Amino acid sequence: MKKRDWIAPKSPGGLLQEKYLPDEWKVLVCCILLNRTKRAQVEPIIDQLFAKYPNAIAMVAADLVNLATLLRPLGFQNRRARSLVKFSTDFSQKSWTDPRELHAVGEYAARGWEMLCAGIVGDEPPPDHALLYYYEHLKSIGY
Repeated sequence: MKKRDWIAPKSPGGLLQEKYLPDEWKVLVCCILLNRTKRAQVEPIIDQLFAKYPNAIAMVAADLVNLATLLRPLGFQNRRARSLVKFSTDFSQKSWTDPRELHAVGEYAARGWEMLCAGIVGDEPPPDHALLYYYEHLKSIGY
């Protein structure tokens, strides 16, 4: 599914996820946190989150109370903490080819991964405004 040697072009607007390329786990975590949350809420905590949990293995071992405390500004912190741990477990332990196979990965995160990590632009524009902007940027430069 993934294009070999894909390097996602930077967009003029700069998606939050672009900052963490080529780390697929971090891109998907950003997408999961951005689902039903505004960038303005996620951006202040994301670097702290990745400093404390730099990869899926570290997130799997996370203390749920500490993780939930860090996620409190986003709301639904207990649910988000459990979801990130389960997602990270799947990410690091499952043999997956499509991120939709992983816990907590919905259409927004899957489409983000496809465009940013896999080089799959597709013919259908994504429904999310930020991903749509990136999609249109890719189309405008020939992808």
